[in-house]
Amino acid sequence: MAVFVHPTSIDLAENQPAPWLAVPLDANSVATLQAKYPGRCAKLTEAAGHLIYIPQIVAVPQQYRKWVTDHVEEMSSGEKATVDAAAAAAEAAAQIVGYDAAVPPGVWKSTVVKPSTTTRTATTVLADDPHLKFPVVAGGKYIFEFRIFFDTTAAGDFKIGMNGPASPAGVRFFRFAVAPGATALSAIGVSVVYNGGVAITGTGTTGGYAYAHGIIENGPNAGDVALQWAQNTSDGGNTRVLQGSIMRFARIG
Repeated sequence: MAVFVHPTSIDLAENQPAPWLAVPLDANSVATLQAKYPGRCAKLTEAAGHLIYIPQIVAVPQQYRKWVTDHVEEMSSGEKATVDAAAAAAEAAAQIVGYDAAVPPGVWKSTVVKPSTTTRTATTVLADDPHLKFPVVAGGKYIFEFRIFFDTTAAGDFKIGMNGPASPAGVRFFRFAVAPGATALSAIGVSVVYNGGVAITGTGTTGGYAYAHGIIENGPNAGDVALQWAQNTSDGGNTRVLQGSIMRFARIG
């Protein structure tokens, strides 16, 4: 790619801003160029009566170029640092809590896998699962999905709910479950608010499964949307949501 020569200052530019043009250069002009750009004029070739400069340097990234009077130069280290800081600040400002900016809106965020089993005993008070939750911003719109495996006692059974920031503009989620030892779906329904818990009861103790898929139009309060669970009847035996249960979500607005 040719670099154009300014006819008066004998400066160089990769693009051709007016009044830059390719012009014939004599021996003195070549010497002037070589002095002004040491190490950068190793190859000078003549084409159609015009001397063409072939760049001999590594291209300067666009964000580090600056225009100086009538030519382009590479920024100083201090100027580069200022540019980098501004870019980092802009990127940080574009980040949304709970949302991976690298993932386009409406595309599922990487699945969160519950890293360890959580055990609760002798409690019917719904509480957030320590792993299966995600943060939402004020006014944000989200889709989400939970898939959990659980074990419990025959007497304690299981209770599941959803929790989120106060005053949402809209909540809608579909849920169903398979009670431990059962072969049919139960707790089937669509909730239109964060609820106080849906019972999942049966006679078995292992092999429970619950699913929820919903949409949230968050209100003015930021916070966490969380899967909640507890025993349905207080019992001293272990009720557990198992390692490997999953959650995923995406912001859609």
